[in-house]
Amino acid sequence: MNKFLNIVLKGLVTAFVLVLTGGFIALNIKTSPSTSMVLVSSSVVNSLRMNNNSKKEEAKVEEVKLEEEVVELKEEEKKDDKEEEKKEENKEEKVEEKKEETPTPEPIQEQPKEEPKQSAPNPNGNYSPNTETTSGAATDTFSGLVTAYGPDCRGCGGYTRLGDNVMNGNIYYNHPTYGTIRIVAGDYSILNKVVRISINGLDPIIAIVRDTGGDIGFNKPKGIVLDLLFPSENSPEAANFGQRMATVEVLN
Repeated sequence: MNKFLNIVLKGLVTAFVLVLTGGFIALNIKTSPSTSMVLVSSSVVNSLRMNNNSKKEEAKVEEVKLEEEVVELKEEEKKDDKEEEKKEENKEEKVEEKKEETPTPEPIQEQPKEEPKQSAPNPNGNYSPNTETTSGAATDTFSGLVTAYGPDCRGCGGYTRLGDNVMNGNIYYNHPTYGTIRIVAGDYSILNKVVRISINGLDPIIAIVRDTGGDIGFNKPKGIVLDLLFPSENSPEAANFGQRMATVEVLN
């Protein structure tokens, strides 16, 4: 009986061991695929995480590079602006230097006009022209009739156009350059000019145009270019002179 029980116990123990061993083997067989899958999935997740992290790092690096490039561009723009400002300043300085260098033109001073000089009384007819100056070259030449007049002519008041008192035989003008010369009436364009009158048969007469007349001048109908002053229009000298064809030369 005891032997029988021992054999049964041994058989139960053996069976139990076999059952346990088979269960452990089965358990290993069932759990090993899932374990491998878990290991694979975890490695995939880890690799994805690593890829994402590397991409994030790369993106950050790109952002940093872009920021650096933007900063460099801004600095270059600032440099360009500063260079442009310097160029403009240099241009302005050059313009100012040129302005300073350019001499300011001195105002042109108008020469004071020489007031016509009145002839001094010379009733004795002291005609004495300066032969050295009156023999000079002419600046203009014209020809025409030369007539005679006096301070007592119709419409005359005893004074020339330039204010000379020609009464009492004062028919001469004391010129500082040309000497004591005769007075004539002529065209307004040659007023106060000294002329040399050349008449056939007479010595040249040096005179100054101090007077004008209605019928005296260039392009006048009567063709009278000069009117020679005498002490009186009714004097024998004036009557003897009458009117003569002459060549007239302007000396000044």
